[in-house]
Amino acid sequence: MKNYKLLIVLFAFLLFNGCSSSTTETTNENSDNQTEKSSALTEDEINELVFSLNFIKALDNYYREMSNGEVGLSTIINAPTGNETEYTVEVGVDGEERFELEAIIYINAKTKAIDVEDIILGERMSLEEYEAASAE
Repeated sequence: MKNYKLLIVLFAFLLFNGCSSSTTETTNENSDNQTEKSSALTEDEINELVFSLNFIKALDNYYREMSNGEVGLSTIINAPTGNETEYTVEVGVDGEERFELEAIIYINAKTKAIDVEDIILGERMSLEEYEAASAE
C-alpha cells in the first residue's frame, strides 16, 4: 500500500512540474504575440493613413466627380508575413469587371513610414520622392 501512495505522490509531483513549465512557455508565447499585435495596424488605421495622402485624395475626388459620387477609391490590404514589416496596400477603383489599380502603397507597421510604387515605371520610392516627381 505504501508503494501505491508513493507512486501517486510521485505522479502528482511530476504532473504539477510539467504543468508549471508549460504555463511559463505559454506566457512567453502570449507576450510575444501581444508585442506583435501592438505593432500591428488595424484596417481603419491603414485606410486613414492612405486616404490622408494628397494624391489619393485628388484621385478619389476625381472618380467621385466623374461618377456623380457613385464611385470612389477602395483598398486591398495585404498584411506582412514572415519577417516582413510592411503592409502592401493596393489602391484603386472596384469596377464591375475588375479592380482598376491606381497606386501601390507600402506602410511600415512599426514606423508608419510610407513608400509609393509608381505603377507605370514600376519604381518604389519614398512618399516625399513620389510627391516631388509628381509635381514636375
